[in-house]
This record gives sequence, structure tokens and C-alpha cells, in this order.
Amino acid sequence: MAQNRCPISPEELGIYLSCLQPTRAYNLPLWIPLGKGDYEKAKNAFADILEAHPYLFMQLSQNADGDVMKGIEPFPFTLEIEEAKTVDKGALVQPFELLGKPLFRAKYYRLDEGDFLFVDFHHVLMDGFSLKKFLDEFASRYQGKAVAIPTDTAAMEDSASKAKRRGDEALFAANKDYFLKTFDGLDVDSSLVEDHKDPEVSYKVKRISLPSLTTKTSRRS
Repeated sequence: MAQNRCPISPEELGIYLSCLQPTRAYNLPLWIPLGKGDYEKAKNAFADILEAHPYLFMQLSQNADGDVMKGIEPFPFTLEIEEAKTVDKGALVQPFELLGKPLFRAKYYRLDEGDFLFVDFHHVLMDGFSLKKFLDEFASRYQGKAVAIPTDTAAMEDSASKAKRRGDEALFAANKDYFLKTFDGLDVDSSLVEDHKDPEVSYKVKRISLPSLTTKTSRRS
């Protein structure tokens, strides 16, 4: 069972509501080229990242009142390897099931064109800034470099408490009252509007070069 469950933030709730219908709009996939790579190094590097950042094991659930909660739910994970001539990279990006399921996927691919690490995070777990941090840390660990983990990070419960405090502030109440009065009586469509729709989302492969990490690929017979 997950420990220290707390409510998700208003921003996370917005993402969650936008994903009530299966969508890939909030997937953050990466296809990392490793050239003639080393699977064991990649597997160990990914395992070290999971150990250093237990937040990656975050899962969502609903309590008895129907509120969406989040908590750390560790589970055994080993980076698997698949060997093939080629793979449909776009087909790997699939919608996440948000309640009670992991919010990331990862697999090592050994193809004729070279080795690749495929990872996919849901946006409720990862944003662009933390995605860059992941890339930097994976590159360092893959190359055997020491990685310093910050000790001044906030706990998951702290961010939830901060969001609740904002909601209790007088300024928030005043802003809420203003919008309620301004839009009172207006006939509006209250259905959710997604900022992306699947038919408009393109998952063309973009090559990401990690410094000193890629090597010349060799085709395998």
C-alpha cells in the first residue's frame, strides 16, 4: 500500500480531468539513441534513478469521497531489452491508465540501426524541467559519473499543503468571489476543453543527442 497519500494539486487535477477519456496528449515520450550501447549500464543507470527518486513511483487513486489522491507505490521494475530489426516508434506511445497504475514506461531496444532507450512519462508525473533533469542524470549515470542528489527538495505532502493554504487565503477568496459575480447568470458550455486532441498530435521521432554518450552505430546481421 502506498504511504503518505495526499490530495493532488489543482494543476494536477486539471490534467487528470483532461485524461478521463484515453488520450496521448499528456505523454512525454523520449527515444534516446545509444549507438552501440551497453544494456547493463542502461539498466543499472535507470534502476539507480528510480532508487534516488521514489517520486517516480507515484500513483493516483480515489478515496471513499471520490477525491483524487497521490502516493508513492513502489513496485519491482527491471529495464527489459527487446531485440528486433526495427520497431514502430510511434506505436509505443499509448495512453496511460491513471488510477492505480504506474505513470512511466521504459524499455531498451537493440535494433539494426543501433541501441535506444525508450521512456515515456505522463505529464502528471513529469514536466519539461524534470524531463531535462532525467536526461542529464541518465547520461551521467550511464557514463559512470557520480550524481549529487539535492537534499533540499520538498516532500510531496508539502506541495499539497501549500496548495491548500493558497486556497484558504483571503486573496483567493476575493478572487473567487469576483469571478463568481462577474460570470453569474451567463449561459456557458461547461464541458472541458482539451488543449490537444489526439488527431492533432504528431509523434514524429526527434533524435536527442546526449554528450559523449552516442557512438557510431553498427548494423547487426
